[in-house]
Amino acid sequence: WNRLSYSSSMKVCQQLGMHLATASEFKTLRDSGVMEKNKWPLQLPYWGKDKKGLFADREPNQLTGTSLLNVICVK
Repeated sequence: WNRLSYSSSMKVCQQLGMHLATASEFKTLRDSGVMEKNKWPLQLPYWGKDKKGLFADREPNQLTGTSLLNVICVK
């Protein structure tokens, strides 16, 4: 797992033909149980659309973009 800044996360997802997850897409993923089943890291947040920090155990939080967070890209 790589932790990247917001701008680097956006670039990676764009290169893959994907985008950073919205809060609702992340919630759907969390509710599916896939993250636990596949042992995804849950201690640190993931970058989400519009510089939102997507947390496994609480509501999304607006961030500045400089933090190094996990990256999740979706189609």
